[in-house]
Amino acid sequence: MKNQTELMNDLKGFGLNPNDWTLVKEKSNTYKISNTKDLDFIFKGKTKLKDKKMTWDFLTLQSI
Repeated sequence: MKNQTELMNDLKGFGLNPNDWTLVKEKSNTYKISNTKDLDFIFKGKTKLKDKKMTWDFLTLQSI
């Protein structure tokens, strides 16, 4: 999905390497962002539509 790929690339803006994370959509605008090597390292992300593009509204650390 193009939107999910764009969201993955946008993780760079938060200092996260997209290759180290996986996204799982939970609700229409909420994602679980898990580290690929440490499955207990999790962020929750909320998206918003900006200029007809899905982008991150904010990320919150869920657990380490």
